[in-house]
Amino acid sequence: MDGVGQEGTRDSITVRLLYAIDRIADLEAKTAIRLFAIAAKDEDVAGEDVSGFAGFFNEDWREHDYRLGRRSTHEVLQRILSASYEREPTASYGNDSSWGDLAAVNIGHADKRKRKAFEDRLSSRAKIVVEESLKGGPWWIRFYPFRKALTRIVISLLRRFVFAKVLRL
Repeated sequence: MDGVGQEGTRDSITVRLLYAIDRIADLEAKTAIRLFAIAAKDEDVAGEDVSGFAGFFNEDWREHDYRLGRRSTHEVLQRILSASYEREPTASYGNDSSWGDLAAVNIGHADKRKRKAFEDRLSSRAKIVVEESLKGGPWWIRFYPFRKALTRIVISLLRRFVFAKVLRL
């Protein structure tokens, strides 16, 4: 079966699966709801680099972002619910000055060993994705030595131009 037929089959199966799930869950009878996120401004968050993932490189950054999120949520809920809305009795967020100036940090300030380990993990996962993607290509790409060499090139480019820049290695 050629690639077009397989893609069409996958699309057909996906549509049928979604239809079955919709029918089983009786989603047509449900009321649609709108969801909103309450979040701090990106420029105030310490772990904003790497799509908000940088906080996982440093515990102080995570704590800062957690407290900032709690404070931001409290302020929004106070506006929405009423001025009398109070924090939970045990909440202690401290004040901004006790948190330090963590809004100015970036991934380059994180431990280099952790960033390198993360790059290695991303590279190993990317290698699997690239290898699997190439298996379905034309015969000359499926040819193992060529596929292996092409995978090495792609991973090398990812490391040099994506991971190194994003993780500031």
